[in-house]
Amino acid sequence: MPPTRRKRPTSGGLTKRRSAAAHLLVLECQDQKLNGQGLNFGSRTVPFLKALFPTKRIVLVPTSSLSELGPSLAEPSAKYGRFRSLLIVGHSNAMGLQLTNDHFCSWHAVGQWITKFEPEFLFLAACEAGRSEAVRSLFAPAPSLREVYASPIQFYAGQSTPLVSLIASVLKDRKIDSEASSLMRTLNYAITDGQIFRWRREEVGKGEELSAKVWDSLPGVLNRLRGQ
Repeated sequence: MPPTRRKRPTSGGLTKRRSAAAHLLVLECQDQKLNGQGLNFGSRTVPFLKALFPTKRIVLVPTSSLSELGPSLAEPSAKYGRFRSLLIVGHSNAMGLQLTNDHFCSWHAVGQWITKFEPEFLFLAACEAGRSEAVRSLFAPAPSLREVYASPIQFYAGQSTPLVSLIASVLKDRKIDSEASSLMRTLNYAITDGQIFRWRREEVGKGEELSAKVWDSLPGVLNRLRGQ
């Protein structure tokens, strides 16, 4: 006898389709302080991106205190759930991020709180966030995260243009072309001395520690070549 075909489930048994992710969540840490220093990259970038991509769902969340952060993130979380890309702007070092005026957290802790948004791309306008240990700590608790773009040295205004271009690429194409990314970041270094690294999950995984350390040493080598 021929095998019996299974009937498709009726509408009552269908699995609910997962809603599409929103496009970009921007977290500007210590927004008043950054504004006073002229470093409010997030709040200056969001209107430009919204004008360029009027149909994309782009949300800006400023932070000041830890007690306000939860409620501030609750609204976009409830409304959209997931965000394909995150941009974090703030003061930091290789160990962690000054998330609010009253709370400095490790990069691993940052990775933990971004997990609920299930991002694929993370952009960091933050000093030393592109070092391998920082990036490894971000990837560890965030299984959805595929790529991190950040500077291994001090982040300054000259590096904002290529970072915006990379974000725009994701908003437009849902991905970043590797060759275009490499060219853009190379030109950024040639023109401004700025350094933006792209890290993929497999590049900081187990067995890649030595290779990652080589990349960590690159900024110092480049600075010596430049005579800085």
